[in-house]
Amino acid sequence: MTNPANKNNQNLRDTRLNDPRGSLWRKWDLHIHTPETKKNDQYKTATGDVWDLFCKKLEESDVVAFGITDYFSVNNYFTFIDKFKVKYSNSLKVFFPNVEICTSDVVNKAAEEVNLHLIFNPDIPNLKTKLGEFLSNLKTNGTNSSNRNIKASELSTKEDFEKATTTRKFIEEAIKDTFGSKIDVTDYLIIIAASNNDGIRTATEKVGGKVRGKQRKVVITDEIDKFSHGFFGNSNNIDHFSNRKRLDNGEEITPKPVISGSDSHSFDDIDNFLGKKVVNAKGETEKEITWVKADLSYEGLKQIIYEPISGERVFVGVVPPGEKSPDRVIHKITFTNTSDFPKEILFNDNLCSIIGSRSSGKSALLAYLAYSVDPDYTKRIKPDGPAANISWDDVTFQVAVEWGNALNQQGKVVYIPQNHLAELSSRPEDITAMIKPVLFEKHSEIRQIYERLQIDVRDTYNKIVTDAVTKWFIAKEEVRSLEAEIKEQGDKTAIDKVIADFEKKIDELKKIASLSDKDVKAYKTLSQDIHSKKVRLAKIEEELGEIQGFVYRDSENEKDKVISIEARVSFVPAIESLPPVLQKQIIQDISQWSTTVSSLVQKKILSYKSELDKEKSRIQSEIKTLHDTNKDLIEKCKKNEQLQDFIDKLDKQKERKSAIEKLSQEIIDKNTGLRDLSEQIKKSISDRALALENLKTKFTALKQTDSKISFGIEIQFNPQKFEVLSARFNRKESSDFIDRDKDLLKLDSIRSDPHKFLEAMFAKKQKVLIDENFQLCAKDTLSFVEEIRFNATMENDTIGGFKNSSMTEGKQALFALTLLLNKESDTWPLLIDQPEDDLDSRSMYFSIVPYLKEQKKRRQVIMISHNANLVVGADSEQIIVANQHGDDRKNRNNQKFDYLSGSLEYTKERDKTQEIVLLSCGIREHACDILDGGEAAFEKRKDKYNI
Repeated sequence: MTNPANKNNQNLRDTRLNDPRGSLWRKWDLHIHTPETKKNDQYKTATGDVWDLFCKKLEESDVVAFGITDYFSVNNYFTFIDKFKVKYSNSLKVFFPNVEICTSDVVNKAAEEVNLHLIFNPDIPNLKTKLGEFLSNLKTNGTNSSNRNIKASELSTKEDFEKATTTRKFIEEAIKDTFGSKIDVTDYLIIIAASNNDGIRTATEKVGGKVRGKQRKVVITDEIDKFSHGFFGNSNNIDHFSNRKRLDNGEEITPKPVISGSDSHSFDDIDNFLGKKVVNAKGETEKEITWVKADLSYEGLKQIIYEPISGERVFVGVVPPGEKSPDRVIHKITFTNTSDFPKEILFNDNLCSIIGSRSSGKSALLAYLAYSVDPDYTKRIKPDGPAANISWDDVTFQVAVEWGNALNQQGKVVYIPQNHLAELSSRPEDITAMIKPVLFEKHSEIRQIYERLQIDVRDTYNKIVTDAVTKWFIAKEEVRSLEAEIKEQGDKTAIDKVIADFEKKIDELKKIASLSDKDVKAYKTLSQDIHSKKVRLAKIEEELGEIQGFVYRDSENEKDKVISIEARVSFVPAIESLPPVLQKQIIQDISQWSTTVSSLVQKKILSYKSELDKEKSRIQSEIKTLHDTNKDLIEKCKKNEQLQDFIDKLDKQKERKSAIEKLSQEIIDKNTGLRDLSEQIKKSISDRALALENLKTKFTALKQTDSKISFGIEIQFNPQKFEVLSARFNRKESSDFIDRDKDLLKLDSIRSDPHKFLEAMFAKKQKVLIDENFQLCAKDTLSFVEEIRFNATMENDTIGGFKNSSMTEGKQALFALTLLLNKESDTWPLLIDQPEDDLDSRSMYFSIVPYLKEQKKRRQVIMISHNANLVVGADSEQIIVANQHGDDRKNRNNQKFDYLSGSLEYTKERDKTQEIVLLSCGIREHACDILDGGEAAFEKRKDKYNI
């Protein structure tokens, strides 16, 4: 229904009361009594006029809106208004008539009657007359000598006012008689019931062992609840009156706003209570502060009925919610050196909605906002320019933003241009990429495990695998060389036969040479002793050759020295994911350990070489001693050349046999090492799998609180990468490692027996493509790891993971927007252009509107929209109406683009004589004209809590 006050304000707009920034949090106190109040008047002053002092205190208070209260009377309201206007004609304060009425309803244990407060619209035409008429129509429970109910206007004495009570029925009748029967009562007044003192706290009784309100009084309490639009109370009452099932019979009822008033009756009360929180000596809260986020108008006050939930439009407490860091809020945008735009446009800290007809400058304003904060980002995301047929190179004027801290600082915005969501919805892989950052932000413990796992897979598990494969192929090549050397030496069985034949021949020759068995035995023992020492001497020379690369001779003091050796330490898992401070401590310890270990290794090498040198000298000396001591026996045996020849041949055959035995043992050792490397690979693969499973277990145990979106985890092979890996092998031939049905590698089989796989790869029994390297293929196969992907489910549809999205493009767009709005750490302004183009109406109202209402509490949102469900349904704090100058839609000074900004509640009937289109009506009227479903959206918002 049309606000009756509009007819008096056709061409007036006081921007101090209807702020261009829209709805702002301000302190309100709707329950303050004046001097000469009808009951309990305690206003006194030693000097001066009591009314002057009262006016002064209200003007100097940080409270900006007042309910001027009296019992069954408005006389003091008008007395105050007249005096206040004279003293403070330019004041920003606003005042509402509050008629406090005592009813005959008694519900609490103190037997106090319930008081109702009728807060009237101060802009009602002929207000004084109308309120006088209302009081003349309001019956009280008292009767005169003719048994007629005394009217409120007939009360005159102090005793009359103190005794007067009325009923809800009498109040309803007076409203109808005064304003009509077919009205929206809230256009004229709001009924606020007292819920504590003088209120509707119900006396209790025990029924069936349970404490409950006394039945008769409960019924009265519930009826008062239904009758009222809100309650005077405190923060403890809020949850109760927000509960839709608070009635005793379980019937649903709309939530009601709770406000707190000072109930001042004296100057001390004003000084101590007005705009303050008061806690008594017992720690009990006696008075609280009321904040209302609205214009300073009756229409602003009505918003607490439409949005009664605490924190939306009304709040009882010290600081209202949604306060943002000033450096994260755009205060205004300024345009310089252009006549196409106004010099500046102010913005609300919460939800700002830009509306307007086609080509009215909406998108341009949003683009310039983004551009002035981050030009490169804006050009990248909107490359064509700020508006149709205008490129960024065409912009010759200056545009800048001022942040809430009054600085032109470096900042950031999240900018979503028109149709961006639709474009994004056609690229589900890009939407999937958005899942992980949001998930990690909500669950930092998963991010830590995931990031550590990525490091461990790369730097630990897979490094162990690839290093081991490299060592395996080197060792296997060495085995091949050793086997070739054994072949060069001959067959060991044949050599044994030759040795036996030589020994038999030597026995025959020694008899001919007259050598005694003792001589032959001694010579044989001597030969074997010298041979074994020479074998050891050869081994010493070999080891000295291996050490030679580490040792050099210091020419100055003729001593051996070791080259610099660096000791390195590696960890499993890697330490990179540990806290930086702890990492630094460990690295410092490692440095000390490394120095100590390097010194020990150098000493060990020198000591080992010294021992070898000593042993070499000793063995050389021993061989010489053997030759010298057994000179006669050696010469005696050597005289028999044939015998000596066979003895020499026997020695050579024994050397061949010894070499074969040594090589065979080396092959055994190498093969043991190959098995150890294979087991090392297998264990690392197993550890890697356990680490992946641990991440999955931790993720599954998460408590996900978001009812709209749930996240999931999938760990499996990337199908495309697995196909590429498998394609490097010859899949045409049968193999233990190729699944011919799937034409893919049998990774499970390969992982369960890496040794068998490596043997097949080294022997080239497992074929690969011609241009592939066997060792590299083996490395890549054994280090091929499952991929970790996260998915998200919204309304039973899933996106992300390894399967194709089951969401439609429209739902993908909704999901993308929901993710953007869900990013908790991002508190920079969100600029979004017409999200409804990419979403269906149901998604907007039931999904996006709740998110917008939550988001605007923690970040500034500046949105362009044609859809009333978004603009009105999300309760935009500020509406910016855009208009492009034209013959039938003129702007001030013929400016190309102009903007009118204010609150949803700013209403003014259309003035058809006004040529400047933006000035022709209020914000609400423009919204109804421009937005799709505008009028219906306002009604829907107004009635959304009604049953």
